[in-house]
Amino acid sequence: MRTEGQTFAADTITSPARVVNVTQIMGKHFVVSKTQLAVNPIGFSNAFLYEAMKASREVMRNFEVSFFRSSGGSASGGGVTATAAGTGRVMKSFDDFLTSEKHKVSSTTLGGADFASGASATTLREVVFNTLIQRLWENGGNPNWVFTAGPGKRTISSYDGTIVAGASTITINENASSNTIQRAINSYITDFGLINVALDRFVPKGGTGTNLDGAVYILDMPRTQIAILRPVAFERLADDGDRVRGMTLGELSLKVMNQDSHGRLSALSSIA
Repeated sequence: MRTEGQTFAADTITSPARVVNVTQIMGKHFVVSKTQLAVNPIGFSNAFLYEAMKASREVMRNFEVSFFRSSGGSASGGGVTATAAGTGRVMKSFDDFLTSEKHKVSSTTLGGADFASGASATTLREVVFNTLIQRLWENGGNPNWVFTAGPGKRTISSYDGTIVAGASTITINENASSNTIQRAINSYITDFGLINVALDRFVPKGGTGTNLDGAVYILDMPRTQIAILRPVAFERLADDGDRVRGMTLGELSLKVMNQDSHGRLSALSSIA
């Protein structure tokens, strides 16, 4: 608020802090003998192109694994170099970026039962799930995607939509015309918007007891980006004697803006 006729008075401005990451190179090298090229294989027409296809898929898979890797990459803490000479750069994962909204599923801050401060893995209750979504929205985010492994997906699919009940009644949708019972939830409508629930086999699924690796990531996807320096591409190299060589390689990084808009729940039991 300003008063009438007020003289100029500069407001205090907070300069944004730059959050950095490094690019990570993923590649796959392969060789195929010229005999393998000459024969007639079963299931595919060309052994070299088959290996090229596999290599491309493996490289893209390895990038996805890195996005959900536990924290500790060479870019952690703002560093920009590899950990040691001859060691490849390791980009930050979501775990490295997220600092404010990382909670255990038993967090009393989110309405969970403490369970000895989360010393043991336990089930993700609906009230905890919804409370974290609310906190992300209050932080200025618009969370719209959830990524989780099998146990987390089954847990979310069991929610009955009544937060207080804590998923005491399993959601079942029946389609009598096709004799189908649907017990899966791929979209979850909250007071803070529609949440898409994605099953991802590379998100840590955790275990039981003191295994606290099981996780659920709640992300504001427009505030994340895959920054591609070199797209994943295949290149045929010069022949090496009686064999042909190929390489699939890509270089990219993960970009996360406003880490307060994203959250992670950990210590999720692998038993839904």
